[in-house]
Amino acid sequence: MVDGKVRNSHVWANMCSDCAFFCGDGIGWGMGQLYLKDEKGRLLVGGFADEKEGESGDSYF
Repeated sequence: MVDGKVRNSHVWANMCSDCAFFCGDGIGWGMGQLYLKDEKGRLLVGGFADEKEGESGDSYF
């Protein structure tokens, strides 16, 4: 799942990988975050904040 910005828009959406590829603005801080679903929930695997922002490590929701 991608929680990301829709291309050419200020709107954000939860998108499947295909929709994110065709309609999303990319994966990265300020563009979109990529999550992997496992038995604990959803793990952030892409689009992390810079370490300077103070966020690092595993991030479940």
